Amino acid sequence: MRAFRFLTVTAMVAATVATASVSQAQPRRPRPAPGAAPAAPPPPAPAAAPIPPVAQAPGDVAPNAPTLLSRESEIRRGLGFQAFLDGQLSIPSKVYTDDRGFTLNDAAIYLSKDFGSGFAAMIDLPFMTPDGAANNSVQFGEEKAQAFVQWNHGMFQTKFGQFDTIFGVEQNDSKDRFFADWGLAKQAIVPVTHTGALIGLGFEHFVIRGLIADPRNTSTQTNQNLEFGLQGRVDFAPAYASVGVLYNEGKTATERTNLLIDVLGGVKLDAWRLDAYYNNRSTAGVNDASNTLGVLTTFNINPEFGLGGRLEWSKDLVVANTALDSALLLSVGPSWKVLPEITLRGDATLSSVERANNAGDTTIYGVNASLVAGF
Repeated sequence: MRAFRFLTVTAMVAATVATASVSQAQPRRPRPAPGAAPAAPPPPAPAAAPIPPVAQAPGDVAPNAPTLLSRESEIRRGLGFQAFLDGQLSIPSKVYTDDRGFTLNDAAIYLSKDFGSGFAAMIDLPFMTPDGAANNSVQFGEEKAQAFVQWNHGMFQTKFGQFDTIFGVEQNDSKDRFFADWGLAKQAIVPVTHTGALIGLGFEHFVIRGLIADPRNTSTQTNQNLEFGLQGRVDFAPAYASVGVLYNEGKTATERTNLLIDVLGGVKLDAWRLDAYYNNRSTAGVNDASNTLGVLTTFNINPEFGLGGRLEWSKDLVVANTALDSALLLSVGPSWKVLPEITLRGDATLSSVERANNAGDTTIYGVNASLVAGF
């Protein structure tokens, strides 16, 4: 997603959608008369088409679930193609914000291939309007791109390449979230992608995943050491809980430890869903650790219309070389699935930041509209 906009963070989500194919029963053949030649067998039935993912209700957007392959990259036989786009209109109370007006908020092209025997591959090519663009340029593949090979065998799963993070509640792509824009935790605390290897073991109610990769959001170890991650998650419907850590030692800073602690929990009861999360990030060379507390809740009035709210509070963030003593983000709004593959969403957002060292406070409110099309 686009870089952290501490003066205006906007929202809401939509899931991609498709239709399921239905196979029909073969008619019963009449028995031949005595002495007659046997009837020719009927032609073979055509192979069943792959069944696309079931459509999700507007508020039924799960956090990073205990599967190693996310919804947008579910693999089927043959070469698969999917795409989405999210166009957005933002009207904040301050005229100098980068995302004011119309933007291509997020978009991506997905290519996937099932090789059989549990092997599959996926390429995710994202593109969007860059922050502060002075023309209609498009930023292609510069953030949250993926390219990986996966192997599944029973309860064992693994990925190798560049893939989305397993940490945090909110997904990387706009179409997989209720709110169009990332919250504070996703923008400033948890990583976006990893380049390395991911291994998981899944049991009936418990999943454990580990990764070894280059430092977060990078594809090089220059002046850095490898990063190690571990996550355990328990699911007992209707609730879940997850704890994860991500650790590496830097080589250039005086205090060299980089450490992320990621704690998630939630419950889903019919049309209502609640996710709560806490993140703590220690950064090499920075004295104070960053902390974020958040709550994300959604309610589906019907299968097409949902309401959502997100409240986050952060302390001691460092974003784009700007130190923030504290930050508060509140977003509320609806999501309306107009057609199976078209979703409209809107929100009202309040963003308030207090800069470190008495550098000043800023409060911004705004309204936003987003249209997501998946195909």
